[in-house]
Amino acid sequence: RISRHIHVDVLYHYLPERAGRWLALSVDVIRVVFFAYGTWLMWRYVSIVAHERMVTVNLPRRWFFYAVLAGFAMMFVRSIQVFVANYSRGYSVLERPGAFETVGD
Repeated sequence: RISRHIHVDVLYHYLPERAGRWLALSVDVIRVVFFAYGTWLMWRYVSIVAHERMVTVNLPRRWFFYAVLAGFAMMFVRSIQVFVANYSRGYSVLERPGAFETVGD
């Protein structure tokens, strides 16, 4: 939520501001497309194996794969939220990591 995950932002220190902005937008778009594609692939896969049972435990495979599908769908929604926030703000944590620091942790 407060962008405290590990990321590499050293490249943005050496790029011109405009190039850094385009690179950050590209990262956001690639992230959204990746999770959209992953969600779609899991949807297709679940529809194929939904009626099969696990080999080691006699449970339906769909229980596990629906959880994976839900995870991909939630990451897709979150990536859209981050993209919209970064676009409307005009910069991302990659471009200005100091702007995301909070006082009084």
